[in-house]
Amino acid sequence: MEYITTVSTVIKDTSSSLHSFVDTNKRKFLSVAIASGASYYLISKFRGPKKKDIIQNSANARLMNYFENANMTCDTTVLQCLNGLQDSLSRNVERIPTTAQIRSCKSTPEKVEMFRTLSYKTLTKTITGVYTIVLLISHLRIQTNLVGRYLYLDQVLHGGGGAHQLFDIPTQIKYLQKIKKSNH
Repeated sequence: MEYITTVSTVIKDTSSSLHSFVDTNKRKFLSVAIASGASYYLISKFRGPKKKDIIQNSANARLMNYFENANMTCDTTVLQCLNGLQDSLSRNVERIPTTAQIRSCKSTPEKVEMFRTLSYKTLTKTITGVYTIVLLISHLRIQTNLVGRYLYLDQVLHGGGGAHQLFDIPTQIKYLQKIKKSNH
């Protein structure tokens, strides 16, 4: 029993001396904790990007660059197709009377009829042109981005060639020939 009381006394003395030590040095402990926490934060913040972050940022930049180039290719293709589109619209919309023809008409009902025809055909040509351009751009952009994505994956996954290509060379040539035919 005496042993237990001795141990209990030692524990009480130790805990009370430890409590008094912590109590007298409370500000010092708090200062050390704040300083070590702040230094850890600053070191981790300013250590610089990790290798994983650098690789991820590089891959994202390559992907963005790849698709920006694909979109520029699509824009160039659309600009090349616009002349053919204009010619096709001019052929498919019947002859539109000009304002000189309307002025040269003698009778008023004939002028009104020609003016209505001019209005309808001009409106038809304009709406058809805008709608067709939107469809053309959407179609080419989707097509270009799909093919670009497959080629990008082929380049990233298999090093841009070799035995593991997603598209073999004859398929790529056939596709590019079809694009050339559709553009002309």
